[in-house]
Amino acid sequence: MTRYAIYAAPGTGTADPAAIALRERAERWLGRAVSGAPVAPGVPDGWDRARVDAITADARRYGFHATLKAPFRLARGRTAAELDAAVARFAAGRAAARIPRLSLACLGAGFYALVPGDDAPGLRALAAETVTAFDAFRAPPTAAETARRHPERLSERQRELLAAWGYPYVLNEFRFHLTLTDPVPRNGGPRPSASCPAGSPAR
Repeated sequence: MTRYAIYAAPGTGTADPAAIALRERAERWLGRAVSGAPVAPGVPDGWDRARVDAITADARRYGFHATLKAPFRLARGRTAAELDAAVARFAAGRAAARIPRLSLACLGAGFYALVPGDDAPGLRALAAETVTAFDAFRAPPTAAETARRHPERLSERQRELLAAWGYPYVLNEFRFHLTLTDPVPRNGGPRPSASCPAGSPAR
């Protein structure tokens, strides 16, 4: 079953050297480029490639990105070409989003990601507009798809968002993040340098 999503991919389609350097470094860590271009995997000091691969299996499959509109099936009568054209028009009509700084954080069930500081407020507005502007392309979720979001574990507000937009972590529940790892076991050896509080909500 084909699904589509709208992602932010820093360092693609830009000449900004800082953004390109960020993307290239993240790709070396993950061992994969979203473009499909070959990547020479990198190994940070104190690590070996097997350990990096073990904690990046899912992150590597998706590549270096931040989700703006979570994966969805196309609504009846909509086509991938139509969606692609609409996204291109949407992007062309907006200024580039700037992220002055990023920091490493531990989110959800123990996965690590880069998150922006408070000086990038435009990201939340961009994500909210993306969610709402393209919702006509989204088919209603099946009961099984809704169940996979575990609504019983969500807050009342998150369940409302899941019902309205097909995903619970949007609008005021959204947090922009660029995923770098899968959940990392606490006894799994070297860990990135960020605290990881138990029970923090996934995004």
